[in-house]
Amino acid sequence: MSYQNGSVWPHDTAFAAAGMARYGDKVGAAKTIAEMVATAKAFPDWRIPELFGGQPKKRGVAPTTYPVACVPLAWSAASPFLCIRTMLGLKVGPDGSTISFNPLLPEGVNRFEAASLRVGTGTIDVRIERRRGRVRLTDVRASGLAVTAR
Repeated sequence: MSYQNGSVWPHDTAFAAAGMARYGDKVGAAKTIAEMVATAKAFPDWRIPELFGGQPKKRGVAPTTYPVACVPLAWSAASPFLCIRTMLGLKVGPDGSTISFNPLLPEGVNRFEAASLRVGTGTIDVRIERRRGRVRLTDVRASGLAVTAR
């Protein structure tokens, strides 16, 4: 186990998932986010630490806690929010008043909902669902924003 060699950093993992989705690999992004969710479940209160051991995954064995990892740590605590933005496929226009969506859901997650989510200059209530194997934006209510694509 090493701080800089082989450890898993949740914030970097969230960046990787966002990059995969941005450049068209929604399957890879969804799989990466699914692994983040599974990892979060393995830690008390789903609080993802600064980093954890990068040993091979074994069924029924929790990730190895790095002995001096900070919990919580701001950038690790923020990584689920980037994963949510990635799942929504949320893009905010340059002036903050327009938004668009290109959603994805990780395996095992068939619905995601958020209410009063602050985005740009307004707020949204949004729901994405998997129906017949396809992920779709099934409801969006925007206040102070224009939705340009669904």
